[in-house]
Order: sequence, then structure tokens, then C-alpha cells
Amino acid sequence: MRDWIEHCCEKKPDSDEYEAPCSFTIHDVYDEFLSKNKSICSLQTFYRMLSEEFKNVKFPQGNTIPKCAVCVGLKKEREKTRDRNELALISSRIKEHNNQQKLDFFYYFISKNKSMIF
Repeated sequence: MRDWIEHCCEKKPDSDEYEAPCSFTIHDVYDEFLSKNKSICSLQTFYRMLSEEFKNVKFPQGNTIPKCAVCVGLKKEREKTRDRNELALISSRIKEHNNQQKLDFFYYFISKNKSMIF
């Protein structure tokens, strides 16, 4: 969890808090950990762990930053459909898009850190 926070979240400059990207929900993070480790705790325990041990990580409820059009479109598609096969397809597209966003964030932080060296 600490690695995910360091790589995907942005540290607020005036405090010890971290801000998760606007497109990520706690459930998305749980799904990512579940895909990597099948023996992870239940979702309820994961929520409790976040609230007790990672109080400094904030998941935005809403923000002034424009939301990603792809994320919004995929979430609307997911809400409209009830077909299991289509839900699985949409979920895989969401995961693929979130992975690309993570790579973009990672590249951003590497570039930011390189620019601070010079």
C-alpha cells in the first residue's frame, strides 16, 4: 500500500497528506491489490485499514479538476448495463485505462524529480 501511495498519489506540499488521483476510488485500489494478491483481506477490512492506518491518504469525493472524459464515459456505460459479459468487458477497459493513467503519473513524477535535480 505504501508503494502505491508513493507512486500514484500526490503529496500535498503543506502537510503530510496524500491526494489520490481523481479517477481512482477506494474500490479501484482494492481491485488492483486483489488482482495482484488473491489472499488479500475483505473489502470491509480494506476500508477499515485505510481509515485507521492511512488517514493521510485522501480520495477526492469531487473536485474542481475536470474529470477524464474516458473515465466518465466508461463509468456511465457500466451503470447502464446489466449484462455480465459486457460488465466484464467494461471493467477490463477501465482497468486498462487506469493502468495507463498510472504510467502517465509515474512518468510525470520521474520527470518532476529529474527537473528538481538540475
